[in-house]
Parts: sequence; structure tokens; C-alpha cells
Amino acid sequence: SGEEAYRLGKVNAIVTKETITDYVDDLAIQMVETTSEISIRETKKLLVHLHDKSWEEAIELATITNAKMRETGDFKKGLNSFIEKVKLIW
Repeated sequence: SGEEAYRLGKVNAIVTKETITDYVDDLAIQMVETTSEISIRETKKLLVHLHDKSWEEAIELATITNAKMRETGDFKKGLNSFIEKVKLIW
């Protein structure tokens, strides 16, 4: 059940049909405000490419993507924000 999945930490929230649109809208706004654009874009690309990969291939591709992301200005900006304990709005 949804309650069981929530209790086990497998889902973040339980919402009704009536509230799901508002919940998803709020979640999307939160993600956009707290995640860099390049991070969202590259994560979406990665997910698209993982669907037909073996576990080993998926880990390798994720590792390559992670290394590539660590070279971006957004990563450096985010890391600095974390170190300085400053909330960053993207």
C-alpha cells in the first residue's frame, strides 16, 4: 500500500488525486530553485540512456557523467555555496 511504501521510505509523500497536481507543481518549483539547469538536463539525459544498459554499463555511464559535471561552473558554484553554508537559488 501507499502507507506501507511511505513508512518504509520508498516514497516521499502520499497524495490524493485531488492534490497531485499541486504537489507536482510545488515539487517542480522546488527542484528548479535548488538545482542547477545543467544538472537537471544532464540527469535527464543520463536516465534516457540508462534504460537498456546493464548494471555495470549504467554505473560506468553514471561515473563518466559525474566526472563531467564536476568540471562545470555550476558544480563549483554549488560546492562553494555548500562550503560557505549559503543557500543558493538557481
